Amino acid sequence: MADVARYVNVSPRTVSQVLNGSENATTRVSEETAWKVREAAEVLKYRPSASARAMKGKGLRQVGFILEYEFLDGRVPPVIGMPAVLGIGDYLAEKDWNLSICREQRGGLDSSRLPRYLREHSVDGLILNSSSPAKDAKILEELRKFEIPHVVLNGCSPSNSICLDDVAGIQKALTHLIQLGHSKIVYVGKKEESHHSVGVRRNAYLEGMSQTGLLPQVWHYGTGPVADQSEKSRISKRRAESLGIVEYFREKQPTAFLCYSDINALHVSQALLGAGVRVPEDVSIVGYDDLPYVYLNHPALTTVRSEFYQLGLEAAKMLLDLVAKPSSEFPSVVIQPEMIVRSSTCPPSS
Repeated sequence: MADVARYVNVSPRTVSQVLNGSENATTRVSEETAWKVREAAEVLKYRPSASARAMKGKGLRQVGFILEYEFLDGRVPPVIGMPAVLGIGDYLAEKDWNLSICREQRGGLDSSRLPRYLREHSVDGLILNSSSPAKDAKILEELRKFEIPHVVLNGCSPSNSICLDDVAGIQKALTHLIQLGHSKIVYVGKKEESHHSVGVRRNAYLEGMSQTGLLPQVWHYGTGPVADQSEKSRISKRRAESLGIVEYFREKQPTAFLCYSDINALHVSQALLGAGVRVPEDVSIVGYDDLPYVYLNHPALTTVRSEFYQLGLEAAKMLLDLVAKPSSEFPSVVIQPEMIVRSSTCPPSS
């Protein structure tokens, strides 16, 4: 704090008031001075002293979790966030630690905004919910500058990360379908690689089909007869995607769809059922993740279960180990998936 005060040529008290948000009517700091203090804090990579905060009753033993989310049809789907948060929170509570959650819409938090978050929260360690590899790399570079222990959740780093074995998950799904007698299996996934799992799951499908001598076919969600036009309405986009998958099914006649996610699988199922296609009698559908509500779908969705709660619990465990040994590197922990067979798959019709 003294360095920041000298940099701006103000008193340490002024720096404290600005960075801790404690200025009041009798000691108000001008907007210009406050801006200079915050700018200096970023330039000097200032973080409040954890011990000083503890002496002032602001606490220690705090872990930060950067949770990015995205809206789907105007709502936030309960994908990885909530189960992982529960896993993190349960483990930290058991060890008498606190959890601070930084909520950001997808793409909202980047390396330029990270220093301010670290200043304001003064966490002892950070769990980063992985996004794209490129974005992760920039944020991790900033974290290393601040020398903050950190763990990547659902990432692909060889160390200090907890990840899902998506290759094994896709292999389990393919094995299930092939053992039922399916050979015309189409993969439904995203075209843009917004997360590393997009490429990992697609490539695992391509590799698995090649190894079994089957012809791989990929249908990217967002393609269709009108999807490439400038349709801005979500309803129009969803209708275009539904038309696209129905048209694709009628043209190619696959016996099974293996989807990147449960949400994709539910969209495929609804589109086909709406067009009079029977699931699973005419075509089987497999999802991925086993979201809490998919068993309520009709037919109940066969899927690959991703253990998000365990993912969060292991991330919290590793982070506390890193806080105890800040210079250490721990090998990544890989969480194995489970095949959950319900009623959306059956042997193909003859």
